[in-house]
Amino acid sequence: MQSLYERLGSDEAIQSVVDGFYERVMADPTLAPFLAHTTMSRQRRHLASFVAAATGGPAYHGRSMRAAHQYLGIEQRDFDAVANHLVAELGSHGVDSDLIAEVVAAIAPLADQIVTDSHQSKVAGGWTASACTGPPGRAERPRAAASCVATSGGRRRSPSGIPRQDRPS
Repeated sequence: MQSLYERLGSDEAIQSVVDGFYERVMADPTLAPFLAHTTMSRQRRHLASFVAAATGGPAYHGRSMRAAHQYLGIEQRDFDAVANHLVAELGSHGVDSDLIAEVVAAIAPLADQIVTDSHQSKVAGGWTASACTGPPGRAERPRAAASCVATSGGRRRSPSGIPRQDRPS
């Protein structure tokens, strides 16, 4: 049986979806500020790599979802808006609704790593977080982006749950 990655059309198709997805996100006035200081060519590569890995393709080599998003002040409504843009873009590429549901099932559980605490706020010049990275009144130690929480089939899994290739020590 083919992986979801293969059924979506592999790298070329995923990259095309990611390109259209970011056009939608950048046109959304509530989401565009999150990417105001982002090198979009690099961001597109990261997301395409992440989506490929999340759907059964090659391993993802980026930061964990938590590390990549922890200081952005992303609320659940922002995550939902991004998910809706992804669903719409997949649909515009003729992706079957059953495949879209599988993509959503692979990505949706990451909300708990992407959505941040409500005490993080947007300030002039960009997004910052308060000094506390945990719930108000409790500071947490920063976690290493490359820390592993499980292994499977000889591949490490990052905190995002996406397989990472083993790196030489």
